[in-house]
Parts: sequence; C-alpha cells; structure tokens
Amino acid sequence: MWLWRKQQLILINSKRLIKTARLRELANKRDRRVLSLYFYRKDDEKVIETIINTPKVLTSNESAITYDGISTIGRCTPCCNGGWLSYQNGSPLFKVLGKNYTGRYRINWSGTISSATAGTVAIGLYEDGVLIPDTVRAVTLAAADDFATVSFDKILKLCPFSTTSLSVQSVPTLATPSDETTPITTEAPIIYSGTFNIVRND
Repeated sequence: MWLWRKQQLILINSKRLIKTARLRELANKRDRRVLSLYFYRKDDEKVIETIINTPKVLTSNESAITYDGISTIGRCTPCCNGGWLSYQNGSPLFKVLGKNYTGRYRINWSGTISSATAGTVAIGLYEDGVLIPDTVRAVTLAAADDFATVSFDKILKLCPFSTTSLSVQSVPTLATPSDETTPITTEAPIIYSGTFNIVRND
C-alpha cells in the first residue's frame, strides 16, 4: 500500500520513508520489486489496446480497419480525462494529441487475416492518411479462406505540438519484388482477429 504526501513515498510494510530523489538507495531487493510494480502501473496509464473478436470483411483493398472494442486503456489516456488520445469505438482513427509530450510512441498491430479470393493481401500503418512504408506486411493466400498471421511493431516520432491521426488500413498495391515498375493489386482482406495498441513513451 502506498501513500503520497509532499512528494514523499512511504512504504508501509517496511515502515520506511523514502524521498523520490533517493529511489536508487533502496536497501534491499524486496523494496525494488515493490517499487518496480508501482512504476509499471504508472506506465500502464499511457496505453490503449483495441481488439477484433469477430471477422471483419473489408469492403475494398484500401479500407481502414475498425475494432470491436477496447480491451485496455490507461486512466490518463483518454482526452476526456485530460489525456493524449482521442478515440471512439467503431472509428478506424486514433487521434494522438501532442500536448508537448516527447512525441515518441510504440505502435503494434497483430492479427490473423484471410480473403474471399486467392491472392495477395497487405496491411500497413497510415499517418494522417499517408502510408508508412516500413510497416507494410503482405502475404499471398493460395486459396480463398486461407489464413495468415501478420504483425508490425513501430517506434514512431510524432510532432509534440499538433494532433496526428493514425489508422491501420489495407494497402491496395505493392511493387513486384523482381520488377518495381510492375504493381501487384491486392485483394480485399478479411480481418479474422487482431489487436492494435499504442503506448506513449516519455
């Protein structure tokens, strides 16, 4: 159990008074473990994770992905609580509010995808409607209703003084690996399941 008063951290079970500036001087491993749990909870305030539990058939090969709901959200994340993110269920857009933070965010998407048609499907992360090329993940499905798992993990530097919209979308065309001048037109994917999370890294 922790109590805060005048920027002092009181560890009840060991009856010690520890000033914030002296955290490195904790005397034993047990105190360090308790302290690390506290800071994990603080970090957890800067996260949102949304999920897909039911298959979503995208209407085209350039549609944005929507989600079934929020599985995890930190207390200080929603803008309605003075936080750094604006998001509404059913919307594909995650609006990151700068608010003078450092602007570094960890973005992760993972899921199982399929298609009603054999061929190549691809997804990627879009920043203000512009594809971030190194987040593109593509697979070729040999037959309709085949499955594949794709994911990306991206550290993104955003402007700390403005709002940025993020979304994950189907990528409509890809360059042929052996001939970049010849595009591959992708198929509209089915997102069978997935998770999308954003963590603010101060």
